[in-house]
Amino acid sequence: MSKCINLLYVEDAPEDVELFRRSVAAFDQLDLRVEVVSSTAKAYERLSRKEYDLCVVDYWLPDGTADELLKYCEEHMHAVPVVVCSGLVGEDTRIQVMKNGAADCYQKSVADQGMLEMLFNNAILRHEKVKKLYQEASTDPLTGCMSRRYFFRKAASAYQQTQIEQRPLTALVIDVDYLKRVNDSFGHDIGDRLLALVGDTLKNLVRYGDFVGRVGGDEFILIADNCDMDAAAHLMARVQAAIARLKIPVVKDFITTSVTVGWATSLQVRSLDELLKSADADLYSQKNSRASNEPFRNFATGNVICFPDWTKNND
Repeated sequence: MSKCINLLYVEDAPEDVELFRRSVAAFDQLDLRVEVVSSTAKAYERLSRKEYDLCVVDYWLPDGTADELLKYCEEHMHAVPVVVCSGLVGEDTRIQVMKNGAADCYQKSVADQGMLEMLFNNAILRHEKVKKLYQEASTDPLTGCMSRRYFFRKAASAYQQTQIEQRPLTALVIDVDYLKRVNDSFGHDIGDRLLALVGDTLKNLVRYGDFVGRVGGDEFILIADNCDMDAAAHLMARVQAAIARLKIPVVKDFITTSVTVGWATSLQVRSLDELLKSADADLYSQKNSRASNEPFRNFATGNVICFPDWTKNND
């Protein structure tokens, strides 16, 4: 059974596009869904809004080279294997593009259908293995959200891109309320289950291009692209309402939870560091506005959950 592969082909010569389409149509093992663009600029735009299984790019393009596209993919962390092709591929060119991150490189004039299918299949298989290892290293094992280190790398890239394209970027800093009291009262396994449910909920709320990371024990950050102040306020309300609906089983009952959310947009700041600090400051402003003896309450139902030593300060 053929495997369906979404492929982006970056080529400006119509005759080469036609030859490529005829070659890949005869593949036995790979069922390719080919999209064609004619410049690096158009390739950047496609890669920024859609995930592809493979990208094949001509080395020489009207507005740049394959090296520039490879650099773009690395800087913007687009996890797609890139195969470079050209009318004439010398050993120096092959070494150069492979050093820059290409999965492989071939010469158009000597690439037949069988060679291309084997080359593309191998590139995809190698990438899947690397991607699996990369995901393990970049994912928080408890919640499935981005790990702290990977999140901040991704956030830096996203902030830079939105500044170039003049789009607003919003950061929501999300703190799970009273996690320590949940751990102390019901055990860390219940606290871990709560965190996992919160992580799943946040991941289900984000759009394509948005992302969420667990950056501390009870703290998550959600980055929303092209999100202004009105949209940010709406997103914060959605986050709080979704978390409030969670139910965590304990013995013969269940507990609910809530989150405190602080947010800021890139329209208010001049750097990613300022954006995150502003959102963090808003978070602590929200926390400090609560009375020190405010009960742990489900925002959706109003039900109160009592914990031992409730007179102690909030966590």
